[in-house]
Amino acid sequence: MKYRALSPLCSFPLTLGLLLSLALTTSACGADDDGDEEVDCSTSQLTYENFGEQFFSNYCTACHAPGAETRRSPDLDTLDAVQAQSTQVNRRAGNGTNMPPTDPKPSAAERADLDEWITCGTS
Repeated sequence: MKYRALSPLCSFPLTLGLLLSLALTTSACGADDDGDEEVDCSTSQLTYENFGEQFFSNYCTACHAPGAETRRSPDLDTLDAVQAQSTQVNRRAGNGTNMPPTDPKPSAAERADLDEWITCGTS
C-alpha cells in the first residue's frame, strides 16, 4: 500500500488542533495566572490595614485618586474602590507587571502579596 503525504493545507487544521489541545491541557494544571503555585488563603494574614492601604499609597494613588496631578481612572484610594476593581488591579499589578508604568515599582514579592490579598478576598 502506498501512502501519500498530506498537503500543507490539510495538515494545518490538524496541527492547529493539536497545539490548541496542548495549550488547554497545560493551562489547567493547578497554577494561577502567572504560573506560580496556587495561593493558600487558609494561611493568608494580609488585610487592607496591614498591606493593601500602604501598597496602594506607595504605588497607585499618585495617579488613581481624586485630585491626583496625573489622574487616571479608576480611583484606587479606598478599600471599596479597590474591591470594585480587584480583578483588573490583580491582572495589571499583581499577576501583571505593567502597573505602575513608572518608578517606584513594587517588587516581585509585593506583587505576589497583592495577588494573594486579592485572591483571598481583599478584606
